[in-house]
Amino acid sequence: LRTQGEATIVDALRHLEHAIEIMGIDHVGVGTDFDGDGGVRGMADASEMINFTRHLMERRYSERDIQKIWGGNWIRVMTQIQAAATKK
Repeated sequence: LRTQGEATIVDALRHLEHAIEIMGIDHVGVGTDFDGDGGVRGMADASEMINFTRHLMERRYSERDIQKIWGGNWIRVMTQIQAAATKK
């Protein structure tokens, strides 16, 4: 997320927005890594993840896009995979 220092929530948002620019909103999502190995300042554990959503809202992401980022895209892809697997 950055070349020096500790990553912040703003760095994580910039990273997400870069991915959105490259792939589009329908192909990104947030995956947490809460295994006790550090974290990002401002969203270091589950109790702070609301901060990420607040930042998305401040940046004027729609409710629909926030749902996509927070798991909607993953659910859509998994549903498509399961449907394809049952056709075989």
